[in-house]
Amino acid sequence: MRITALWLFAGGLLVLLSACRTPVLPSAVPVANLYPTLHPSAVLTSSRPLVLSEGELSALLAHLGVLGPLRVHGMGAAELSLVRRALERHGYAELDARRTACPVRWVVLRGVAEDSGAALSIEAGLSAPPVAAGQWSIDLRRPPATVETRTERGGSTVTVESWSGSANQATVAVRRVSPAAASPTWELSCRARVRDAAAPAP
Repeated sequence: MRITALWLFAGGLLVLLSACRTPVLPSAVPVANLYPTLHPSAVLTSSRPLVLSEGELSALLAHLGVLGPLRVHGMGAAELSLVRRALERHGYAELDARRTACPVRWVVLRGVAEDSGAALSIEAGLSAPPVAAGQWSIDLRRPPATVETRTERGGSTVTVESWSGSANQATVAVRRVSPAAASPTWELSCRARVRDAAAPAP
């Protein structure tokens, strides 16, 4: 009888311990991802490794108006170091803020080949129109240059209105993405020529 009671006690203790596991909560601050979560992994095949300094990355992200909000919402200083390393190794990096209240929802950085060298492509998802649009001579009060539909990864169709501009040898586009029966979101993309960028030695 005593042995049976001990077995019952041990079994109950195991049930309690398994039920009291602390859940692993998603990060509540913007974090860097070295591999694609916002794109299919096949995007790596068209990405070109780039060597950039953290200062260059900071300057480009600040110029686009995305660095400040990410830092305000808790992005740590080490995240740009991870982005720099991912670009150097794979030509691809992400900053993910989708689980935060940051108005910058995500940023994708890619090295891309050009006829005369290489460029850094930066795309960002925003919850509101980019406040820096005017510096690229983009007036969002004007009619968009193009209007098209796009099929998202989940199969839904969205309307995409686009405006474009340029500044400091960079081409910039702003897109308003309107799902059916839902509030629009915004996308900002920039393609900037990178001086003296080169793939790391093998």
